[in-house]
Amino acid sequence: MLTIADLPNEILEIILLGVEVQSVVRVRQVCRKFNGLICNSISIQYRIELVIDGLEDGPPGGKSISDRLETLRSRRSAWTAMQPTYERVIEFQIPNAMNICPRIATRGHFAWVAWANDSEQAHLHILQVPSVYRGIPEKEWVIEGGVGNGDGVSFASAECVAIEPDEDLLVVVENRDGDFTPVLRSLTTGQYHPEAIESELPSMEGVEYDVVVVDVFQQYACVLFNGFWGDIKQVHLYNWKTGEILLYMEYMPAGFAFVSEQYFLIAHSNRDDVRMTLSVFDLRTFPRDDAIFMSKPSDVAIVATAQLHLPIYKGEAMQIIASSPHPRKHHANVPFYVGDNQVFVIRATLEDDQTLTLVVPWSTIQRGIRKCQEERKQSLEWGEWGPKGYSPIPEPKPELQSLPKGMSPFLRPDMTAKHLYNFERMQTLVHLARKSVTNMGVAGQKMTIGDDYIIVDQWQNQSEDGIAQSRHYHILSF
Repeated sequence: MLTIADLPNEILEIILLGVEVQSVVRVRQVCRKFNGLICNSISIQYRIELVIDGLEDGPPGGKSISDRLETLRSRRSAWTAMQPTYERVIEFQIPNAMNICPRIATRGHFAWVAWANDSEQAHLHILQVPSVYRGIPEKEWVIEGGVGNGDGVSFASAECVAIEPDEDLLVVVENRDGDFTPVLRSLTTGQYHPEAIESELPSMEGVEYDVVVVDVFQQYACVLFNGFWGDIKQVHLYNWKTGEILLYMEYMPAGFAFVSEQYFLIAHSNRDDVRMTLSVFDLRTFPRDDAIFMSKPSDVAIVATAQLHLPIYKGEAMQIIASSPHPRKHHANVPFYVGDNQVFVIRATLEDDQTLTLVVPWSTIQRGIRKCQEERKQSLEWGEWGPKGYSPIPEPKPELQSLPKGMSPFLRPDMTAKHLYNFERMQTLVHLARKSVTNMGVAGQKMTIGDDYIIVDQWQNQSEDGIAQSRHYHILSF
């Protein structure tokens, strides 16, 4: 009797290319024939190594499978050895160390606000970070700052900035004597965005804040306001194209993240409960003619599609950091893309000042949403939706709030410990990057990781009173 092992290798290869990579790895252990076939097949090896690096195959044409595999391996070796194919140092002076100096990162772009020479005016610099291995060219342009309240944007008074290259969108939250106003512009020209009905979104007036966070995704823009003493927190979710406020949440929010065209997440605590919660909202269900207002836990429970409780209790503060959603537009003839494997880092500071970190992949949250829908439940305890046996871990070094983009390829699943991910590869990567660029006498340092780059942000006080400050961005690309 013929068995599957008797089939020609060409047929077996086609079959193995159509099953999950985890199954292919197990098939290697069946017999020597299967092991040899898998090890010697360039197409199968390419598919396995794409999964290992968190990548997906690019469009047909251009490089052959053999060339793509060689490029993939060269890229991995360069990352591991911290041998970038592109290096650049951006240096500028900040006239007053108290001035805000926003930096913005997406998976493929980096932008920063810098002051012009001998001027109090600030400009926005945008860089499309090049990648030799993926064939992405370098592009850079500058949007000059204006005076605000007019055609120009006042980057000098910007509390925070966000960009969405897919939508050619620039959002600048200007501080106008205490009133925070989100201003909309074209990312490429700095002019009014042609798809926005209004050039500004409704402002937040009359309340003092010390932290403002903004992010954008497709037609949505979200702003998080934190009060000086943490007693006032608000989230405003807008449709920036229409200028409408879709959702308004006060007091409880600690962080938010866009996931897809359908789902939006808010991490928050509950006044009447010590648990931290991740609430999931279906953007498709939001009314178009009236904003949703939420000021207490029962309001959130009514609106949320699912509420997933976290194994974190008695938190004084919490934030959610997400790798960017998968871009809709790709560069032509790129051999491979970074896959749609979002991860969410949830950090909580407890009453004893201990910081706990929980890394949750989007696939786990999706399972929680499906379970709520199938079982007709509004909320789930961690034991009902989280992986069994996993728990938060103390804050790893370097701190993950410095690594907001493109993290997932550098986090490895850890099935032996009681947490979801092993941070060893990321820690090694960041250590090598810091070691390669560190200057003596720096006052501070942060990191950013994208799809093809790592950026070390260093600053140094230039005077004893700390008024003048020098800033360096060390860009390493692969």
